[in-house]
Amino acid sequence: MLTQLRLQNFKGWQDTGNIPLKPITALFGANGSGKTALLQAILLLKQTANSKDPGQVLDFGSPNTLADLGNFKSIVHRHNTRNPLKISLDWKTPQPFTLTQRNKTTIETDHIGFDLSLRQDHQSPPQPPASQTTYRAGPTQLAGPSQLDAIAANFDLALEKRLTNTHYLSPQRANPQRTYPRPKSPPTSIGPSGESAIDAILSSHKP
Repeated sequence: MLTQLRLQNFKGWQDTGNIPLKPITALFGANGSGKTALLQAILLLKQTANSKDPGQVLDFGSPNTLADLGNFKSIVHRHNTRNPLKISLDWKTPQPFTLTQRNKTTIETDHIGFDLSLRQDHQSPPQPPASQTTYRAGPTQLAGPSQLDAIAANFDLALEKRLTNTHYLSPQRANPQRTYPRPKSPPTSIGPSGESAIDAILSSHKP
């Protein structure tokens, strides 16, 4: 379960501060106050985790993705590419997360976090932003090749799994169909517009 989010220099937010996330979290505010940007940051990470391009720092999306955010300049605060863009995400794992560092110190915790910092390179616009990644296991912070070389894959897998299991449901729903044939297999999600909700219901009941 996601437990905390923080954005710095992301769209209209210079710094959100630490935003606690609960099983039910409600966001209230006037139009244009930045509520949608909070969701877009999570969707940005999710579609990056699902990207088939492993060299892509962030998948800014397209009209066919969950979030179509353009490019780095489009989302950095006030479009000032000198500002570093930072996203921090914390979550609780269903089972304890265990790792052993090079000094043989073992860490076991069910709370881990991820910090991503990006800045625009002084190169051509297609050049992706340079990035720095930090992981947190409980109170322990791990950053840099000396700490992450041997264990980064464990964190990457945990982050990818968490983001893959994060689903988005749009406020706009799919139009109802006249008939719904029973699906051959259960859907992996109900879809961003709820288009597979009936398939999920039908799959949960034996004929």
